[in-house]
Amino acid sequence: MQDFLQQTLSGEVPRKRSGETAHLRWQWLYHGILLMEPTVPVKQALVLSAGIHGNETAPVEMVNQLVNPLLRGEKPLQQRMLVILGNPSALRTGKRYVRYDINRLFGGRWQQIDDG
Repeated sequence: MQDFLQQTLSGEVPRKRSGETAHLRWQWLYHGILLMEPTVPVKQALVLSAGIHGNETAPVEMVNQLVNPLLRGEKPLQQRMLVILGNPSALRTGKRYVRYDINRLFGGRWQQIDDG
């Protein structure tokens, strides 16, 4: 995988779902979710999350600028990293949200949604 954001925006399942560089192993878990682990044992882990609102692209672009050099093997990874682009559908449309404003569903409020 060369570009995590472009892969996410494509909406397609990548042909190659996992891979390895000299510094890390990566695994595409789902649209907008990428796991990267160093090839050496580490104790620390990091979760990077952005993209809850599809019209707020600066944080998503920043995450992509951090992730892509790692995927290309240009930089070593020092800890396990889970990268989550939280609302790929909204990112694809460039709108704040598609059906629900995810940011308003925390604290159990997601249970009050009528899925119909």
